[in-house]
This record gives sequence, C-alpha cells and structure tokens, in this order.
Amino acid sequence: MKQIISICACLLMMIPGVSSIAEGIWPDDGLPRPPMNVDFYGQISVKGEPARVGWILRAFDLSGVQCGEFEIGVEGNYGLLHTYGDDAYTPEDEGASSGELVIFKIWDAAGKAHIVRPNGPMTPIWSEDGDVKNVELVTKYGDMSGDGNVTAFDASIILRAIVGIIEFGPEERENADVSNNGTVTALDAALILQKTVGLIQKFPVELEDVQATPADIRSYDLSIPDKTIYPGMKITVPIVTDSTAGLLAAELSLAFDSKVLKPVSVYLASQMTGYILEYKVANDRLNIAIASPQTHNDSGAIINVEFEVSDKINRNITSRLVLFRQLLNEGANVVVRDGSFKVLPPKTLMYPNYPNPFNPETWIPYQLAEEADVIIRIYDVTGRLVYEKDLGHQGAGFYITKGEAMHWDGKDNFGGKVASGVYFYTLEAGRFRATKKMTLLK
Repeated sequence: MKQIISICACLLMMIPGVSSIAEGIWPDDGLPRPPMNVDFYGQISVKGEPARVGWILRAFDLSGVQCGEFEIGVEGNYGLLHTYGDDAYTPEDEGASSGELVIFKIWDAAGKAHIVRPNGPMTPIWSEDGDVKNVELVTKYGDMSGDGNVTAFDASIILRAIVGIIEFGPEERENADVSNNGTVTALDAALILQKTVGLIQKFPVELEDVQATPADIRSYDLSIPDKTIYPGMKITVPIVTDSTAGLLAAELSLAFDSKVLKPVSVYLASQMTGYILEYKVANDRLNIAIASPQTHNDSGAIINVEFEVSDKINRNITSRLVLFRQLLNEGANVVVRDGSFKVLPPKTLMYPNYPNPFNPETWIPYQLAEEADVIIRIYDVTGRLVYEKDLGHQGAGFYITKGEAMHWDGKDNFGGKVASGVYFYTLEAGRFRATKKMTLLK
C-alpha cells in the first residue's frame, strides 16, 4: 500500500498545479497523505570491519516495525536508505513517527544480525521533512538504549534484563556482552559504568581476543542472618558479605516462601555507594543484580531486602531464605549460608475452644509469645474446680492444632464424666491470665 501511495505521489509531482503536494503541503480533501521518507547514508562497519557487499541493512522504529531496507553495494558504505513513516489514517504501525529514534540492524552473509549505532553527534531521528542524513553506523557495544551514547542508563538496562524485567534478543545480547565472555552478566554493566566515568577507554570486546578480568579472582562469604519474626510485621533482611574488595558486580537469586513472606522493597546498603541495583519478584523468587565502576573494601551488608510477614500464620513454622544462585563478578568462589526465620506469636493469647458446644471432647488452643509454665483449669458455674492440667514449661509458639492444643474429654480430675452445662476455662502462662466459656451438651 505504501509503495503504491509513494508512486502516486511521484506521479502527482509531474502534474501542473499540484506541485504543492511534492513540497509536503497536502490539500484538505480527506484523501490519505502518503508518508514521507527520511534518507540515511554513510559509512558502516561491524566489529571494526567494513560491512561487506550483499549484507542487508534494515531500519526499525522503536516498536520493532521495519521501516526501511538497503543491500550493501559498496563495501563499508550504505545509502540512500529510505525509511518511511507511519500514516495517521490506519491503526497499523507502518513505520517511524516524527521525532522517533530509528534503530539499525545489519545481517551478514551467514544471516547473523548485528546492531549498529551512530558513531558521532548525528542522532538518527525520523522526521517528516524528507531529510537526507549522513550517519556513520558502527557496532557500538554497550549502547543498549540506541541513542548513540554509552551511559549509566545502558548499564541499568543490562541489569533489568538480567533480573528478568525485560528480555534481550540475540543481537541485544551480543551488544551487551562487553566483557567478551559469551554471556551477559552484571559485570558487563560494571564495565559500562567504568567506561562512563573514564576508568577504561575500551571494552574488552573491542580489544582483539581479550576477555575481561577486571577483578582479582577471590572468594567471598555470603550469608543471611537467622531471625525471629512475627505475623504481620515488617522485617529488613541484610545480605551480608565478609568483604567487598574487588566486587564490581553481583547477581543473586533468593528463594522464599510466599505464604510466609512478601518482598516489599530491595535497596543497597549504605556502604555500597556508587552501585546501581535492579530487582524483580517472580513467584517465590527474588532476582537481584548490582554493579559499580569501582570497588570498596568493606564488610557487612551489601543489600537489604524488606519483607512483610503474613498475618495469617497461626502455626509453628520455620521459613528459610535460600541463596540458590549467586554470581559475583563473573565467577568468583562463593561460600553461602542461608537464613532461617522462626515465626513466633507477637503476643500470648487463648482462643475459643473447638468444637463448642461439644460432646464428649473439645480442644483449647492458645499461643505463647515467650516461654512459660502453662496451666489450664476448668470450673463449673459455681466456681468449683472441675479439672486442672499442668502442661509444664513450654516454649514460645502456636498451640492451635489438635496435636498441640490442650485436650479435654469432659471428665473431672478423678476420671468421672461431668454433667452437661456451662463451664469456664482459664489459661495461666507466666503473668498471663485469660478465661473463656464453653458448653457441654449431652
């Protein structure tokens, strides 16, 4: 459709009286206006070598819609590459819009795609005025945003891909692997930050047959401290290391029980100045990535994770936080100690017995916020002691289920069955006292 409209536009230019159409001034007659082209040309190289004859250069808008194609006819040069725009008369995205950045990819003879970026001040912005723009295109490693520059924002894009917020295609992965090790890691983000601040001038991938070894090969201890937690509370859990010396980048995956814990936020510890962080929660997994241009020589917390403890817990449970994946720099030795969280009641309580009314037996549930000597006494309506159970010294926890709560079979201290009626039961646990009512039916 676009080709037909473009041909019609060219023919209209030859008709007297409608030259204004060729100038881009269209009459208000309700007819579709054909999109105009912006033409790009210039030198083009891939990994420092001129693009070969027969390679295919394609242009895309930011939505990934192809808006131009050119076959290299002269080694190391391209153009004119016509890039067309999206019209306003159909819902389909047919090309670039005014002011939109154009993305270029070139396919070599083997069919492998490479992202090429502008080398220099000219930014490939599409416009409606039919411009002809000279833009040198090169393989620009680390420029993940496509704006022609390598910045800290590009490092954050890599971290977002690592934790799973966005997904890279094969060309993006090639462009992001500035360490030249064949994979994309948080260390690639760290190298981008190093280049941004001027600590390095070239990426290892830009140096022939060089792979990054920016930090000493060393070992690290990572640990999560054990904690006592309570239903409904918020807790801050530090991920602790014995040393940050040489630590430029880290990727961590933390497994947790989502029925017990809900991640609220993840942030860098105060000592981790200069680092950037990205994270994503996916089901029972928390993926974290950090990177920095420079290292520190500290110990202690590197990352803090804030969790919210479920307020629906009413049983004894120990929940674990497991660091099941850890990649520091690009392969440092790591010794890991996972964290264990014991969930305790926030306060001592006695709950209504169940069932109630009952015949012939019932259970009396309670919870202890701290260890205590526990006694439960049962009285009739006259205040006479009917039954007493010394449960001994018990630890803090939940005594809710039939296997944990106090069981009463409707008999007195001498083993005789008591009469039907209303009874009162009292829990004594340390300084705690509570009384409730129950009914025995026969």
